[in-house]
Amino acid sequence: MAGSNGLLDSVTTTPGYKTFHWMHRYPIAYYLISVAVSNYYDYTIYANPAGAAQPLMIQNFIYNNTTYLTQYQDDIDETVDFIELFADLYGPYPFQNEKYGHCLAPLSGGMEHQTMTTQGFFNNTLTSHELAHQWWGDYVTCASWADIWINEGFASYSENLMLQNLYSINDAKQEMSSIHTNVMSNPGGSVWVADSLDEDAIFDSRLVYNKGGAIIHTLRYIINNDQLFFDLLKDFLATYAYSTATGLDFKNHAENFTGMDFSDFFNQWYYGEGYPTYSVQYQPETTGVWVKVNQTVSKSSVTPLFTNPIDVTVNRTGTLSDTIVRIAINSNATTVFLPIENVQSITAIDPNNYVINKIGGITQVNDLGVEQAQMENENTILYPNPTENQLTVVFPGEKTRELSIIDHRGQTVFSTTVTSNTTVDVSHLAAGQYLVEIKGKNKNSVIRKVIKR
Repeated sequence: MAGSNGLLDSVTTTPGYKTFHWMHRYPIAYYLISVAVSNYYDYTIYANPAGAAQPLMIQNFIYNNTTYLTQYQDDIDETVDFIELFADLYGPYPFQNEKYGHCLAPLSGGMEHQTMTTQGFFNNTLTSHELAHQWWGDYVTCASWADIWINEGFASYSENLMLQNLYSINDAKQEMSSIHTNVMSNPGGSVWVADSLDEDAIFDSRLVYNKGGAIIHTLRYIINNDQLFFDLLKDFLATYAYSTATGLDFKNHAENFTGMDFSDFFNQWYYGEGYPTYSVQYQPETTGVWVKVNQTVSKSSVTPLFTNPIDVTVNRTGTLSDTIVRIAINSNATTVFLPIENVQSITAIDPNNYVINKIGGITQVNDLGVEQAQMENENTILYPNPTENQLTVVFPGEKTRELSIIDHRGQTVFSTTVTSNTTVDVSHLAAGQYLVEIKGKNKNSVIRKVIKR
């Protein structure tokens, strides 16, 4: 038997020969054309993806011996669940009017030939990976080998999505942890392939496949809205259907679709190199906890800082449940005050493996509040001073703070809330000397003297 793309149109027989006529009616990248010939047995099953007009045929050409189907039937049958899952996550199966299928061949892995993947064996991760290519690589193909991430990064992450949805969250977390470990076995390397003629770089399992898949998990975390994330993937695929796209195309599409800026993410994780190591210091107080996240990087000459947020697990006393808090990162040393009462300790960094990283340590200290107050005091600026009508306030961080203007008698004559770089109208104040107090939610105050003309 001969298996190929599309549907078997006819078989003609002449003395000593059979000719199999296959017809494929969809656009196809040249490297996805395939013919496989062997003594095959046709094991056909059907899937029912949501919204499909009719069941989808899954035509499996497997070795025609007495033991093969018995050994692999359960693994082959899982293809039904995988197709129905990916149709839900990514949109309709792109070749619904024809089929999906497998041709066995003596390979160590698989190759995502359009509508008829070639595989050497069956297991859940290999089969789901090659199937996912029907969307990522076949339906939308990388425009150049430099952007093979469009194919392999998303197909690799699809393995993890399969585990999350059809097996267990723990299975998915363990797999992602193993992927992170592999990525961090070397300090450098980018997902984007600088030399598109370097075959080893194009198909680098550590960078293109593992890191390429892992950073999609990070992107999902940054978007922080699964409905929006998967709607983005569906819309991107529909927009570039039966065509080609680059990583930059995906970035631009993601920004337009979500309204978010992914420049830092792509510069640091797609084009950049390396990974961060996080250390946390914390200091519990009555009304909350000070947390300082320190970051070092493995390839500082290329990527000196990763600005993605990071989660920490806050352990609380008594019967209060632990809390996972997301901390925005804007420097190699980020200090925040979390208004969470009854904090006992910080117990974990990135507990759900959203970010490729190493953990340097978690320690309790006694001077974070003092250190932060000193930093805020040193970096808080009011200008112009003296002033006549306008006073601009600059301080570290982006949180809203309370501003009070106090006269020489100690009375508050004006108050408002401000963020950094806010300009306040003081034209109504009488000429004289005032104290300006800027107070954060943690009640630390910075006081500056201002002269009004």
